[in-house]
Amino acid sequence: MSGGRINRRMLLRSAALLTPLAIATPTVSARTSTFKRLDPNSPVARSLLYVEDTREVPKDHPLASRHSPEQKCLNCAQLRGEAGETWRPCPAFAGRLVNVGGWCTIWQGR
Repeated sequence: MSGGRINRRMLLRSAALLTPLAIATPTVSARTSTFKRLDPNSPVARSLLYVEDTREVPKDHPLASRHSPEQKCLNCAQLRGEAGETWRPCPAFAGRLVNVGGWCTIWQGR
């Protein structure tokens, strides 16, 4: 490798090393069975104003101004997992499942 450029040999070697990892790593849907649902009363959920139902966002909370009715975990760019599942993983709450009808303050549009 010279001048910061990757040559073909290095690229093929890297691919050969990473392929077994990709095969051995379970998909997100296979791992979700070990995840637990996020407790809306947990400290991290409360700090991000997570609610399981977007209609339950407290209007008097200072961060509630970030919310609009069409925003849901379902249409958040951060949501992972399989379409059709009601509870899916979100990287904001590592190892926990969020309700697709929920919302939190770090919602991002797709």
